[in-house]
Amino acid sequence: MVFPNVILEQQRMEAAASYNIPLDPRTRGDLAVIILLSVVYGIDLFAIVFMLWNRKYPPIKAKGPLLMACLFVCSVFWFIGDVQINGHAPLANSVFTSCRGFGIWVRVLLGICGVCAIVALRSYTLYYVFKLRLPSHGLRFYAPLIAYILCIIAFGIVASALHASASAEYLPDLDICRLAQPFKISVYAFVWATSVFVGLVNWHIRRIKSSFNEAREMFIACAIVLIVLTFNTCMQFVHPNYPMQLRFRIASTLLDHICCNALLWVIIGKPVFWCVFRRKTYLDKWTATLRTDGLQRMYEVESSGQTVELLEPRSGYKAHDFYYYNEPEDKKHLSGYAGAKVGKKHSGVYGDMPVDQMWQSEDNRLPTVGPNSPGHTSILGFETENSSSARKPQSKKKVKLDTTFLCLRCNHENTVTVEMDKANKIGSLRCKVCNVGFQSALNHLSDPIDVYSDWVDACNRVNRGPESDEEQDVGYARSDDERPRGRKESRVRDASPVHDEYGVPAQLSEDESDIDNF
Repeated sequence: MVFPNVILEQQRMEAAASYNIPLDPRTRGDLAVIILLSVVYGIDLFAIVFMLWNRKYPPIKAKGPLLMACLFVCSVFWFIGDVQINGHAPLANSVFTSCRGFGIWVRVLLGICGVCAIVALRSYTLYYVFKLRLPSHGLRFYAPLIAYILCIIAFGIVASALHASASAEYLPDLDICRLAQPFKISVYAFVWATSVFVGLVNWHIRRIKSSFNEAREMFIACAIVLIVLTFNTCMQFVHPNYPMQLRFRIASTLLDHICCNALLWVIIGKPVFWCVFRRKTYLDKWTATLRTDGLQRMYEVESSGQTVELLEPRSGYKAHDFYYYNEPEDKKHLSGYAGAKVGKKHSGVYGDMPVDQMWQSEDNRLPTVGPNSPGHTSILGFETENSSSARKPQSKKKVKLDTTFLCLRCNHENTVTVEMDKANKIGSLRCKVCNVGFQSALNHLSDPIDVYSDWVDACNRVNRGPESDEEQDVGYARSDDERPRGRKESRVRDASPVHDEYGVPAQLSEDESDIDNF
């Protein structure tokens, strides 16, 4: 195919002369615009694929990679519609003759309205999260977006049902699409209403406290949208035949898509650049900025290596701002939930909250927040302290503790079993081989391992020698501050007559037992 088609262009010029309309033929300038913008969008596609591939990188995740991918797709739709409506390519004998399909649905609804909707959604998200302090999830949040999408669909259906002369029709003599004046008025009224909404939301978020100047980004985005709409409105109503004039159609298409690309790169440019060239350095700086500003709950952060993982407490723990760090795999089994830093095993207070209050039930465990959290589907990159109500229930993995143990008397593995009589608050253990027994008092937090630990402590005290009776208190699986004071009531049930009161031989040589090193 030769571009431009000289014969077709000559016929178009003759038809335009018969209507007393000036018409510039398509030239290589139109082709250059198509090639240039195609290359630019190819670069954008590479950046979007890179963002999606690194969507778990926290600075990129905070920008909403899926939302930015939708912005890119809407810009491409707008570009395809501009190629048709602005007359850069021949339309005859191609799908481009469907002016309502490409001119209304592709260019106006999916392109222009789609871009405006995404800018409005991001501004609305910032307003919802940083101004109202509400979660960016749920029907209440998405209701305006759903209403807007329904309006777009209804508008497209009505425009398609109208006669072509009342909306968008193809003129075969001029090989161009023409938009009816009432249709153009309704389209631009709809788009300007969206822009006014974006402007109002940006006005409300102009002073929000955020860590990475999101308000400034959206102010620039709002200014870009305003420039594009003002220029296009002037072109449509002041120069309605601008697609027939070379300089106007090239200027219109270039301005539209330079602004669309500027809008995209204002949001994603910085994190993408630093992710490519200084990934670790920028992540450390980014995370430190969050901690300094105290806005951890507004952003989702994924832990990696030595990087801080910011967890979101549920509403019941709103007053406690804890930082949690990842521990090695061999220590995680001591934790009540994944990713939490574990202190001493029997510590009675964790941070500012007692252990029995924090871990009293499975339902009170604090959930982790991040890209890998079960049920987390946010595409906007922001989170708030109240979003646990909108998140899907998270699967909880129960930690399995040992129920059979090594016998301290006969040294047989997994022969000591424990019976928990919680009604009488007594825990009893017995070896299946040597029949040694031991009893200890229980509390509501006790597990079989706690009874076994009491037996180990009792044996250690025997090996060290007699101590004061004040230290013979009830074995307890928490800190000393939480132990109930009282004398120990434990007795031995042993069929063998050669054992002392704790169920072990009265005298153990170094060769017979290594209790001190157990």
